[in-house]
Amino acid sequence: TAGPNSFTITSMVVSAANINVSGPVGFSFSTTATGPYTSTLSLTHPAGAFSQVVYVMFNPTLVQSYNGNINVTGGGAVATLSVAVSGSGVNTGATVATGGATNILTNSATLSGTVSSAGCSAVTSYGIEYSSISGFANGNGIKVPSLNIAGGNFTADVTGLIQNTAYYYKAYAITGSGIAYGVQKTFTTATLAPGLMIYSNPITQGGMLHFSINNIQPASYILQIINSAGRVVYSREEILQLNFMDGHFIVPSNLPPGMYIFRLTNTNNSGFSASKSFLLL
Repeated sequence: TAGPNSFTITSMVVSAANINVSGPVGFSFSTTATGPYTSTLSLTHPAGAFSQVVYVMFNPTLVQSYNGNINVTGGGAVATLSVAVSGSGVNTGATVATGGATNILTNSATLSGTVSSAGCSAVTSYGIEYSSISGFANGNGIKVPSLNIAGGNFTADVTGLIQNTAYYYKAYAITGSGIAYGVQKTFTTATLAPGLMIYSNPITQGGMLHFSINNIQPASYILQIINSAGRVVYSREEILQLNFMDGHFIVPSNLPPGMYIFRLTNTNNSGFSASKSFLLL
């Protein structure tokens, strides 16, 4: 959309017949700069001297050239007066910049972006696209939509990442013109601490137990919660294909408050076992 531009119709003597203004598709007209704009004008006036500024707005609907003439007829004029007009329809996409990475943990990070211009249509979706492959093609990563844009700036939390691993990401925004991307940036997740770790200790009843352990053998493991009497009150099996475990599960809500032991045991009779105490509130 562009304009308004304007031209002036002037005559020393016109008849009382209406003066009509019309033009090619893509252009609309008004007698005031603020509109409203219509595809044609029919100007009512008394006979005699006449002068009227006509404002022209360009509203393309296709990506093409819009060239032609605005025609002015009536008012007693014998000939049609023509005003040459031209324009080019474009469909500019959004302008997007990839921001920095913050809150980098072993399995998550907060990534940011900016939409500095929406282009020719409103932004309908925006967020971060990421991959473990450097130079990944647009659209081939994992999209994480965001909903917190303010002043053009937004963030997205990416989770489920692998510790001590490089990731690559781009901000994106979708408009009626398509999807636009920022440049690729990178970050590396933090390395897990050695030994068995329990995070957010103490844990509330029915809450999440987040644990990690590094440098262990890929195998089948038993995860157990043991109460102060030495009885197993929770157990599950997990098959590990990597050399570390960074997991979580919901602690049963029916367990009473108190001290418990979280134990991790290799089921392949390797003799590996690790345990950590935690408090349940």
